[in-house]
Amino acid sequence: MRIVGLVARLQEGGYSREVASATLRTVALAAGVHPSTVSRALDPFHCDMVKSETRERVQRVAAEVGYSPDGVAVSLRLGRTNTIGVIISDLANPFVATVVAGIEKGLRGHDLMVLMAETSDDSERLLKVVDNFIGRRVDAIISLAARKGDEDLMSRASKRVPVILAVRNLSGGIFSAVINDDALGGQIAARHLFELGHRRVGQLQGPSFISCFVDRGLAFDRFTISNGGTLVATPSGPQAASVEGGYLAAISIFGSGEELPTAIFAHNDMMALGALRAIEEAGLRCPEDISIIGYNDSEISSHCRPSLTTVYLPAFEVGVAAATVAVTKMSTIKTETTVHAMVPRLVARSSTSPPQVPTPR
Repeated sequence: MRIVGLVARLQEGGYSREVASATLRTVALAAGVHPSTVSRALDPFHCDMVKSETRERVQRVAAEVGYSPDGVAVSLRLGRTNTIGVIISDLANPFVATVVAGIEKGLRGHDLMVLMAETSDDSERLLKVVDNFIGRRVDAIISLAARKGDEDLMSRASKRVPVILAVRNLSGGIFSAVINDDALGGQIAARHLFELGHRRVGQLQGPSFISCFVDRGLAFDRFTISNGGTLVATPSGPQAASVEGGYLAAISIFGSGEELPTAIFAHNDMMALGALRAIEEAGLRCPEDISIIGYNDSEISSHCRPSLTTVYLPAFEVGVAAATVAVTKMSTIKTETTVHAMVPRLVARSSTSPPQVPTPR
């Protein structure tokens, strides 16, 4: 009755419910407690300092009068904003979306929100994003967009806020990271093609400034050469890790005038989709003329035709683990640098098969 009466008196005086409940003191008056008790009772990090009966009464009053704490004031008092800056390279990449979903999942229950920005793999854009996040006083940064040459920038950022790398790593070993064992993944792709009988193979290489593509490519090369295979050069060289990039790389192979490979390893599923288009335009068939294997096991890989053989990268789990590392670093004064490497596995589908012409073993 006291709560209802107070709100009614305020409204009778010409104040709306929202205006009448604009201050913490309004809640304190209606609940019969000191303003500092209201502050603690409504603070998820300190509410256990208030007796449960009092806490429930304060929370009930706050809901009745429509009061919510000032987020900026709370941030200044606690020295944290309850936000995590997430840096991504490409919003259109479905694999990235899955990692971000994992990050969101990992942050649930910690009263943390995500601020997200895209760099399009542009170093100047990355600098602006990092500066903006630090200016907004995010509590941690999770980057899915690190590239060779970003070490100094991210090192400076890590002196202001915890920095966690996801999917893409940087040299130096100074950053905590959650990545895939991409060297093993490249070997898995090469072994699969070798076991099917392919001895003349090619690659659609992603950008050479991104660690995961470099690791996949080197491992694929090593396995192929050590087992007596032949690597067909890609005249275009590394391309953007996109459908268009995969298409351009594939047509450069088909138009080279050289003997074609019987199988191609694309450094991600998007590039593999571009290769499928190029194969069709060249009047070839997949997998009868050329087998294709991708990487990531994005959702679309099981829906294209032919369905795409690929190397599974546990994107959602990477996101969850990165969020867990971020929360740990936020709540601990000093933590060790850790690198979590997820284990990839083969997902065999319809885009790979033995070569039509038997190859000597």
